[in-house]
Amino acid sequence: MSQGVVREMVTTALLGALNGAKKKGQLKTETWPTLNLDAPKRPEWGDLASTVAMSLASSEQRAPHDIAQIIVENLPQREQLFERVEIVRPGFLNLTIKPVLWQEVLKEIESRGAAYGRADLGQRRRVLVEYVSANPTGPLHVGHGRGAAVGQAVASLLEAVGYDVVSEYCRDLAYQELLSLIRDDLKSFGIEFQSWFSEASLLESKAVERVLDELRSRQLLFEQEGAWWFRSSMFGDEKDRVVKKQDGEYTYLASDIAYHRDKLQRGYDLLIDIWGADHHGYIPRMQAVMQAYGYPKEQLQVVLVQLVKLLRAGVEVKMSKRTGEFITMREVIDEVGADAAKFFFLMRDAKSHLEFDLELAKQRSADNPVYYVQYAYARICSLWRVAAARGIVCPSAVETDLTVLTDPDELGLIRKLSAYPEVLQASASAFEPHRVTYYLQQLAALLHTFYNKHRIMPPAGEQEQGEVAPTEELTPKRTAARLVLMRGVQQVIQNGLAVLGISAPQQM
Repeated sequence: MSQGVVREMVTTALLGALNGAKKKGQLKTETWPTLNLDAPKRPEWGDLASTVAMSLASSEQRAPHDIAQIIVENLPQREQLFERVEIVRPGFLNLTIKPVLWQEVLKEIESRGAAYGRADLGQRRRVLVEYVSANPTGPLHVGHGRGAAVGQAVASLLEAVGYDVVSEYCRDLAYQELLSLIRDDLKSFGIEFQSWFSEASLLESKAVERVLDELRSRQLLFEQEGAWWFRSSMFGDEKDRVVKKQDGEYTYLASDIAYHRDKLQRGYDLLIDIWGADHHGYIPRMQAVMQAYGYPKEQLQVVLVQLVKLLRAGVEVKMSKRTGEFITMREVIDEVGADAAKFFFLMRDAKSHLEFDLELAKQRSADNPVYYVQYAYARICSLWRVAAARGIVCPSAVETDLTVLTDPDELGLIRKLSAYPEVLQASASAFEPHRVTYYLQQLAALLHTFYNKHRIMPPAGEQEQGEVAPTEELTPKRTAARLVLMRGVQQVIQNGLAVLGISAPQQM
């Protein structure tokens, strides 16, 4: 039972309380506000918090605390759903969920395995994600690397929540050697495109001429001083744009119009372009293109990727030692590895500038975020090797008494595991893969804290886990339940890394 299901149950209960109170004449508001649920800032305050009482204060003309009292009195299935319900002034509802509901999460993770967190939000709608296409006239540099990591992760996230996704590279590459070099660079980064689209094919097939003729026939092009202009200002752009110059040469916009028209004619329901942040001003004109062809501008979504500043031990690095010019994506991958490069590229919101410290990315310590997350996975793998050597078998979740998992640290881990599907779906909907890296770092932190604080298996001679609570009672039931918990953590870390295109090593 994921957090989404738990939240749905709580939302239903709150709505039932509101409707029940209204039926009794205790509340009078005609339309209820959106029932948002947030995690309290401190775990001891509960699992979920609602501000619905404060939202109703104006329409009810009553104190939020009084409204909260009415809601609590009318909560259906209160004893079955909530361990504790508290009202905190001025009117917060702090809700602590019954542990048995969180414990069910481990059964869901086990039953779904690699599919845990995945959803069918997209309902197999077709999406084309285009990235790394912006002006590579030589080897890919670190900016392309960040765009590649973001593009691949966005495509993977959308696929995970039920879209039918194709990733495409579109560029007119004059030299086969350069094309081969770029393919090799991307392959070393774990990226292979399903489709390679040639810009030259648009000109050779007369596609540019055809789309411009089509726009001209609809009075969306006009001639002025020997050049042809697209009436993009009709669709929200700040001014009209040239598509064919006075000398007869087509502009980049003309090719992009033809290319995006081609994408639409191929039947894609959503187009996503990954661009450098310096292309921000290009968005309105391409949204104008979508509207000119009768599509909503939202059918084209653009993810902007900001610049990367390379650091070495805190000092900016601008030039390649090898070539004396810019540092290539391949050089970064060769130095820190594809996993570290990808994780660092995805650690921050793509719209934010990124400082990438090469020395930090190579460290085998808790200071290195990717090492910290991968080590959490490897640590659990090590646990299975120790268990196997002792003849201890991890039982299935359905055969295990999970009601013994009542320690705050145990429940804290389960709550974090339950949040993964919601994080995955929100990350996909917003095209923001950094949400997943942030989540994985939080989960890894909880795992490492738990591992250092609690025993998972009874000691056999030397303490494999280092300094753990020596007085903590560890019954066979609790050992079995904690092993199931560790397997759930391992599965979710593996799932999260996989959607980012990052490996989950069994030993480090």
